[in-house]
Amino acid sequence: ALQASVTQRFGSTAQLNISGERATLTLKNANPQELAQWLTQARVNARALPSEVKLTRSTSATPNASSVTGNAGWDGSMVLNMPRK
Repeated sequence: ALQASVTQRFGSTAQLNISGERATLTLKNANPQELAQWLTQARVNARALPSEVKLTRSTSATPNASSVTGNAGWDGSMVLNMPRK
């Protein structure tokens, strides 16, 4: 479900790799609003909590980004800890 939510929300701007109890989300010019909404969804539905975040503003314009962000997306990665099964 977490993998499908990444594909649905970000399309080709993000990739999720799950290994055991850790998930690594890699972003390339991801829309800031979509990232915030996805993170909330991941915390609530998958109980995935960020443990490590390395993000920088992208130098490319992001479609549908708000003027508050200056139309810049996010590049980088985020590691999420997932509950034990």
